[in-house]
Amino acid sequence: MNNSLDTHSFNFLATTLCDPDISIDEIATKILTTSVQYAQSAAKNDRTTLGDTPGIESFYWSLWKPLVDLAEENETIHERIIALLLALKSSNVGSDWKLFSKHGGWRELPVLRVAICDYWNVLDLPYDVTEEPALSVLEGDAPSTNSELAHIAKARTEYLNMHHFLSRLWKETGIDFSDYGLTIMEHIVKTCAGGGRQWEGHLADMSTGAEDSMEMDFTTDTDRLVHVDSEDEENDEDEDFAPADENEDDNEEENMNHPTLNLAVEAASIWINCCAEELYQILYQRSGFSNAVPVNWLAWKNAFKNVANNSEGRARIMTIAKSVVDKMENIERYRLDGLYVEPISV
Repeated sequence: MNNSLDTHSFNFLATTLCDPDISIDEIATKILTTSVQYAQSAAKNDRTTLGDTPGIESFYWSLWKPLVDLAEENETIHERIIALLLALKSSNVGSDWKLFSKHGGWRELPVLRVAICDYWNVLDLPYDVTEEPALSVLEGDAPSTNSELAHIAKARTEYLNMHHFLSRLWKETGIDFSDYGLTIMEHIVKTCAGGGRQWEGHLADMSTGAEDSMEMDFTTDTDRLVHVDSEDEENDEDEDFAPADENEDDNEEENMNHPTLNLAVEAASIWINCCAEELYQILYQRSGFSNAVPVNWLAWKNAFKNVANNSEGRARIMTIAKSVVDKMENIERYRLDGLYVEPISV
């Protein structure tokens, strides 16, 4: 077997996952068989100083790229992609493999989290979208009428597709992708409080809960999120004396990867509709298992209320925000009425 492997080696995924007549077990078997063959034929010098099994890290990287691309492009096959991942996750193939000095077999779907972070471009816009008609296309209220707007429409679709995918992936596989949901919630709170981009119209003052939430740490157990406003406050003291921004173009390019508030509300609604209970539980645990509703949860809800009540906002987004508030309040009632029972660890 040729041990040269790249993402083109998995071109069959695009056709097989889109074909309901081809079973998930058949696709999984092909991938597992290929992984064993590749590990067996990998060059000895592929072994690292950590004692990793030769070849498997490059195999995983090559596999996850086309799967991430498919999930981003086509929401209709998310069901089959997740079914495939669950089939791979349940396999005993590679039970003796090592990766980064740990178990490297399929049950942890190694490298998947890192690959998604590396491969997903978040919001792939050609420029920072702040004006019409591009803004309406980005926020789903207008069709694309030329190639430039088509690029923006595609970026919007792929962005929302990935939020659908990651929220389901967390809920159905148990692999923690909650940081993406927490990030989008934090973005909305910050934007509504005046610290973000793209808010049209006047907002009512945020409640105490929202203000307090900005002091809290959104860090997940898995790594990527840290939000500490105290450092920002220290920097603000010298703000008047700061030199002119010499990297304005770089800042604009960075903004291109961040959603407008309206688009963020759509993305956040995906997480609430799919994983509201799981998100509440994270905040509940971080609050020290207090009987009160977690302050961050209240901050999220207050931000959505502001969006829902903004008379100058887009009607469709206001409706989505109101639906999110209703869902969140249902979760609160469910938890506070004592109907929720903590799972027993076995």
